[in-house]
Amino acid sequence: MNSIYIGEILLWISHTLYVSCFIPQIFTNYRLKSTDGLSRATIFIYFFGYFVEILYAYFLDLPLAMKVMIPAGYIVASTVAFQRFYYEKSDGYRWELYKIYGGAFLLMAIFTVIGLKYPFAIGHLCGWIGTLMWLTYQMP
Repeated sequence: MNSIYIGEILLWISHTLYVSCFIPQIFTNYRLKSTDGLSRATIFIYFFGYFVEILYAYFLDLPLAMKVMIPAGYIVASTVAFQRFYYEKSDGYRWELYKIYGGAFLLMAIFTVIGLKYPFAIGHLCGWIGTLMWLTYQMP
């Protein structure tokens, strides 16, 4: 078997396992009707990290496994972030979340528009931002 195919298979397996390991958290949040115990910074970094990885994968034309599994991870991260909004009891904190995530969406839109003109530069920038996000998301 060609080493390229082995690499592709391992890429699919690793991304599938990583994305699927967060699904039980979604069900736990749903069952408890709460996201208490989850760091807001971790959820945000997880959410934003996956978005910049999507830009990284598509602008630099990475392998198909990454183009499929990174958006799947973003869906999982978005679900956890949505649960954070939905189950939050404090209106003041919910407003703070609107501002934080609204700013993130604005930044995402700017990166996307600029990336359409300069895909190589934005792809690499997003790759480095994603690397920093994944290095720090477990810290908070």
